[in-house]
Amino acid sequence: MHTRQLYSQMQCALSPAGKPHYILRTLSVDYDSGSTVSVGTHARPQLVHGRSDAVRAEVDDELWIIPPRRALLVPAQTPHKLKMLGRVKLRTLYCSPISPVRRLETRVIDVCGLLHEAILRCCELMCLDGRNDSDSRLAALITEEVLAAKSMTISLVIPKNERARRIADRFSDMETAHRELGSLLLDIGVSRRTAERLFQAETGLSRARWRRNALLSLAIERLAKGHSVAQIVQAVGYHSQPAFTEAFKRVLGFSPQTVLAHDLDIKPIEMAQNQVWNERST
Repeated sequence: MHTRQLYSQMQCALSPAGKPHYILRTLSVDYDSGSTVSVGTHARPQLVHGRSDAVRAEVDDELWIIPPRRALLVPAQTPHKLKMLGRVKLRTLYCSPISPVRRLETRVIDVCGLLHEAILRCCELMCLDGRNDSDSRLAALITEEVLAAKSMTISLVIPKNERARRIADRFSDMETAHRELGSLLLDIGVSRRTAERLFQAETGLSRARWRRNALLSLAIERLAKGHSVAQIVQAVGYHSQPAFTEAFKRVLGFSPQTVLAHDLDIKPIEMAQNQVWNERST
């Protein structure tokens, strides 16, 4: 089912009289691996949180990888696409249009224990009512935590030029990502100099940096699926595990083992037909 349909059903479950007072709304859906979601524009900023496994997001011609226990902040009126890289328990918060969160640009943030529990509590309630003191405090806590959260991952600008896009597709595919550069460019019919010029013009990054970030994004996907660091080092073409770990930590700010340890000690929310929302009256 399309996310907009799910959101409409969630809206119908809310009390019509209370809708003007809802300062935060939620949508909880469990997806199978490989599921894709096209999300239209919303008047509210969104916080998209994957409780388990990773999510690939495309927002405004940028690719983002959302590792487990992280969240993607999407500004209001921003269409985006999601692809589940495993069995993902997706929890989305629709923040108030006047929340300070509205000033933030697209980013992936760390979801600490406090923010994680606050998100789950909101999903249990389905919405927060500004007339309720406890709801207002919870919404304020979430806003404060989101504003203070550290950005935890990288994005990849998708080139618009056809030749650059073909190169980017090879860099983003695990089957071809580690191929020798000369051979890869020869297949596409592009010289090294041309490739460098195209990537700098189209993405703002050098070809080498774009490729490194693509490799690290692929590594996050594999880590989220439970692959060992040793397996990933070989798959993405790094010469040694220490070199991979150092590059991973330098760019992303956390170690590969952090992704491997995802979804620990999380109590499941009760599900119903793979879609979750709890009716709440006012």
